[in-house]
Amino acid sequence: VERVGACVGEVEVQVRTLERSFEGYKAIAGKDFEHTETSLHFECGQRLQSFEIPLHLPDSGWSPTLWFVVELVEVVSGNAALSNPMILRWVGHGAQEGLFCRVYIMAENSWPSDMPKDKVGSPLSIMYYYVKERIRSRGEKFWKTMAAMLYEPFHTVFVSTLVQKQMVSWACDWKNNGSGCYWRMSVL
Repeated sequence: VERVGACVGEVEVQVRTLERSFEGYKAIAGKDFEHTETSLHFECGQRLQSFEIPLHLPDSGWSPTLWFVVELVEVVSGNAALSNPMILRWVGHGAQEGLFCRVYIMAENSWPSDMPKDKVGSPLSIMYYYVKERIRSRGEKFWKTMAAMLYEPFHTVFVSTLVQKQMVSWACDWKNNGSGCYWRMSVL
């Protein structure tokens, strides 16, 4: 948190974390981060003050970028006015105004999560490890989705097209297979 201006006198400011329940990709307090509510004390002339918010590793192997907000609640003591770099305004359900700053939790792990580094360049390995990850993370929902793909119109339009494209790409890869492409095309 940055203090600007003359910075005369001591100031204490209360801050807290909040999750935004009406937004997508929200971080959840207790699961993705620890709810933190603290007071920051600025000495006379001190311009910067920081505090820590403990983050939790995701349960699954990979997660998208999540976010939560830190709110400047009030000046507990001293003479100061609160401001922030981004005033968030929403319309409709959950509309609020306030002094918030968005905090992003960026995923640094690889995707799919358990894929060895030597397999990263192989499209079939990526597909294998992706399916393995989906089965692990989605469980029964994965198999329901697979069953839905047996439905003929979906299968005819979507699955057949993708499989044919992948097979033709595999068969016609002259750079890696050379004259073996003739044999592969005859198999198709």
